[in-house]
Amino acid sequence: MHEEVVPILRVRDVEAIAAEFGLATEEAPWAREIELRDPDGNRLRTGPPTG
Repeated sequence: MHEEVVPILRVRDVEAIAAEFGLATEEAPWAREIELRDPDGNRLRTGPPTG
């Protein structure tokens, strides 16, 4: 069984990162986030610091 691990980078200005990649932020229950994918299809979540 293969489990997927998705790293989450916490950044202060997720909107600026989203704009840089031409993406819209997604409103999750805990914060606004975006999901990036590299050319191999690996996922990376980016959002503001929590807590």
